[in-house]
Amino acid sequence: MNRKMLTLAVALVVLAGFSTGTALARDLFYYLGYGVVQVFDGDTETVVADIPAKGWLRDASASADRKFLYVVANRHLIHKIDLAKRQVVQTVNVHGDGWEKLIYGFSVAPSGKTAFAHLLFRAVRDGEAFTRQPVVAELDLETGKVLRSVEVPWGVGQLVGTQDGKTLFGIGQDLLRIDASGKDLRVAEVRQLTEEGMNCLPFWPKTYDNNGIAVAPYYTAEVMGVLMIDTKTGVVTDKVFQDMGMLYTLVLSPDRKTAYGNMDEVMSFDMEKGTMTKMVVNQEGTNFDISISSDGKKIYTVGGGHTMTVYDTATLEPLRVVQMATDGMGMIRLGN
Repeated sequence: MNRKMLTLAVALVVLAGFSTGTALARDLFYYLGYGVVQVFDGDTETVVADIPAKGWLRDASASADRKFLYVVANRHLIHKIDLAKRQVVQTVNVHGDGWEKLIYGFSVAPSGKTAFAHLLFRAVRDGEAFTRQPVVAELDLETGKVLRSVEVPWGVGQLVGTQDGKTLFGIGQDLLRIDASGKDLRVAEVRQLTEEGMNCLPFWPKTYDNNGIAVAPYYTAEVMGVLMIDTKTGVVTDKVFQDMGMLYTLVLSPDRKTAYGNMDEVMSFDMEKGTMTKMVVNQEGTNFDISISSDGKKIYTVGGGHTMTVYDTATLEPLRVVQMATDGMGMIRLGN
């Protein structure tokens, strides 16, 4: 076959793929429900796969190559999901050593072989309850074994790791900077957010949707704002808004000029001016999480119920309500 014929054949295959609906989706979202991860195609606005996964699903973090998604269930199970096969291929239980270990904050290391988890401990012995100081630990993802750990203050809600694997941020009551580059984990810096009057909500950092920028909304007695962590550089930016809006989550537009938030309402913010540009009532009620399409034209709100609402970003008009299989807490966009 000569070069012209080969080129024509390839073009025909590609066109056939588009015409038969087999072309790859631009945006795939992974919805964390109860006993299931649902794969949502942002192009067709439909659920295209259900991945059974035991338990109620919370934190999720992907391997650097985007081949696997690790999802924390019931605060102590770590499900490894093969994204090509769309199935759980391994589950690790982190309980052991006489303790129930509860995960509140989870981040897969760049190697894909380990993950960092913020662990709370509890045990009952002879009818008496025990706890111990929480830690941030590096876990072997094959066995769940703790490889190294460091004690941290109480009140961490989420972990965010930098892309080089050298730094971890623990976000919650404080903002911790943890050095992971040496033999041992080390708390290098503690910014006491509560001492600054900041009440921070870090549970949906949206790092994947924001192309590497993790976000954590906060409130003081006078203002609201957002902490933004650049996972490429480790730089933390504090953005204060002039207008107050009650929200759980913020997601950034691709050009980072606009932010969208949600709770009982859906809001848009001008990031340069720090002003709210529009607010509409979420007709489905309270939603926890919000994601955005890769082209920035649609946002999706979920959590607090069993629906997903698709909005037009330009107008904040609802385009579609999608019934999900179960209630859920959130979702992430990883692409196709």
